[in-house]
Amino acid sequence: MTKKEKTSDAVQILRDRYVKDDAQRRASVEAERVNAQVARMIYDLRNDAGLTQRELAELVGTTQSAISRLEDADYEGHSLSMLNRIAEALRQKMSVAMTARDPERTEGTIKFTINKAGLRQLKRDMARNITKAVQRKLPRGAKIADGDAEEIAKEATKEIELALKRLAR
Repeated sequence: MTKKEKTSDAVQILRDRYVKDDAQRRASVEAERVNAQVARMIYDLRNDAGLTQRELAELVGTTQSAISRLEDADYEGHSLSMLNRIAEALRQKMSVAMTARDPERTEGTIKFTINKAGLRQLKRDMARNITKAVQRKLPRGAKIADGDAEEIAKEATKEIELALKRLAR
């Protein structure tokens, strides 16, 4: 029987005691880590730019309380569009990466960078593709109005952002 090596690393002690090999707990800890990193990044970039929460909110087109929530490590409602607006206001480029959970597995790694123009184009493309898909399901001769297509795209964008959040957990 081998004796376990002692450690004074508090994080390791907590991980050994509460997370162990529980996949759900490990995923929960990872999701919280990501939320904390995003919150800290927004806070640091805002401070580096010399802006108050209210000033950043005005640049982004939101409220001070929304910026405060985004800088809270417990907040789970980050959206790609809001993060991109903050990046634009702070003259930053937003980069998103998806990597395999297993560090030994490298296939399936996705990494992309998106800016405001790219996000607008993505939404237009998505609206066009969704409109075509819905149009195929309509009775012959029925058409979708432009405003309806835009609304469909907005709803689809929300669903995609929610799906990305679920995948990140």
